Amino acid sequence: MNNFKQFLLSKYNPGRVDWCFTEIKNIIIRSLQSVQKNILPSKNSFELYGYDFMIDANLKPWLIE
Repeated sequence: MNNFKQFLLSKYNPGRVDWCFTEIKNIIIRSLQSVQKNILPSKNSFELYGYDFMIDANLKPWLIE
């Protein structure tokens, strides 16, 4: 992720890059908050969640479903 951020910083305004990463974090947080009542804790296992994003030319992130 660091390499990707450095690449974006070489092409775009730092404020815009920070905005993009903040938006990605917000999308992840809101999506997990929306299902938190449906996620039950387990003593013997864990779940790993992954996200796929596309970023347009304006650095707007789009969640891929």
